[in-house]
Amino acid sequence: MPPSHASTADSKPSGTSGGVQSLERAFDLLERMADAGGEVGLSELSASSGLPLPTIHRLMRTLVVCGYVRQQPNRRYAL
Repeated sequence: MPPSHASTADSKPSGTSGGVQSLERAFDLLERMADAGGEVGLSELSASSGLPLPTIHRLMRTLVVCGYVRQQPNRRYAL
């Protein structure tokens, strides 16, 4: 299992993995959600990841459509 991400300072510079950036970001958000207990708000994800809110919203919307995340009535997101 990949290491958890407890802070905004990641151990690798962005864009250097040779992978697909949007996938890396989406998996990072899923890991952060799990670390936070499985339910988070967009602002929490933005603060912990350092990504802009519009980027997080777009990624979360995709994760919802694909069935990996669900949006709660209180507008928070859950695994």
